[in-house]
Amino acid sequence: MSTKTLPRKVVIYLAAPPGDGISAAREYFREYVKPVLVAAAVDYEVVEGRRGGEIRNAVGESVRRWRRARGEPGRPTPGEEEEEGGMTPKKLREMYGITREAPDGDGGVMIVGRHTWKEFIRGTHEGWLGPPDSQVQPPPLPPPTGEGKPAKAAPRPPIPPSTVKPEEYHEKLLPPTFPYERDSLPIVSPVAIVPFPHLLGFLNTPVRIYRYLTQRHLADRVGRETAALCLGFSRPFHTFIPAPLAEDDQARTLAGKANDGNGGHGGEIDVGCHPEEEQDWDKKHRVVPSEDELVPPFKTVVKEGPNGEKIEEQVEDLSEQQRYQLSAKRDAKEWAGSISVDGRLVGRMKRYGQAVVTPEAEFQIQ
Repeated sequence: MSTKTLPRKVVIYLAAPPGDGISAAREYFREYVKPVLVAAAVDYEVVEGRRGGEIRNAVGESVRRWRRARGEPGRPTPGEEEEEGGMTPKKLREMYGITREAPDGDGGVMIVGRHTWKEFIRGTHEGWLGPPDSQVQPPPLPPPTGEGKPAKAAPRPPIPPSTVKPEEYHEKLLPPTFPYERDSLPIVSPVAIVPFPHLLGFLNTPVRIYRYLTQRHLADRVGRETAALCLGFSRPFHTFIPAPLAEDDQARTLAGKANDGNGGHGGEIDVGCHPEEEQDWDKKHRVVPSEDELVPPFKTVVKEGPNGEKIEEQVEDLSEQQRYQLSAKRDAKEWAGSISVDGRLVGRMKRYGQAVVTPEAEFQIQ
């Protein structure tokens, strides 16, 4: 490797598990995944999602940014505007001729958990099949305050809604910058899917104790997936899984359902990517809510304006318990249900897998 060549960078998507916070996902990553990446000297970047939909939006925005960089019209994000206005590390690397070993987002992707994988698939389809921007304006900045008054913290920006529904995948056209000449999609492929079983509840204590005593098996599975990513062994996704090759009993019962390419079943992308984890989720995260259930009630509040006038404002009329239930339903909209895919994208996605080691190669390694 040249002295002006940086090693590839792996993008790791990490989301809070259903019913828990992001700290549980961070601890899982530090215990099972990070030691293998550090031992392999692999550079990585972690993208976190604290709420359902943040990973979907982050993946879609990374694909849209890739499309805009190649000439598609669209409104740049605040980060892109800063890059256009001044000197950035990326421009400095270009000035001195410093390149990456795997440019254009080909360094690889790691997904931790089934819930993150579902958001990743939806974000991939929204990025490639949707418009080149998210069509959502950034939230306004808080008004300036006088001296001696504490400044109000900026509200957390809302998660942009989906630009393409799963049932509309087959109706959308591929963008003009779609890389037809490549056998693998940039930004989103190849990908490694790491299992993340996360069981909560006091009544599940016996199962949790059993998993704790047998966590060596989980560490072996996670280590194999992470090692395959570090070594770079990848293969295309299968459109269906033969029953003998399915990972567990649930996958065997679903095996054989092929991908129809029209927003239908995803084959290995669905039943071959740890579907058993959904049995650990709470019921409220496994049932797809209706659109009416996601609309909160509002009430009118009269506030005093800056000049003493009365201003009516609509605010959500929710208690803390109702707010938590609404948040769980919004998360369930991102995670519940089967995975729908488009065959035009799935055919160009690859998955990191274990390499086949011959007896001769194993003898040389030893």
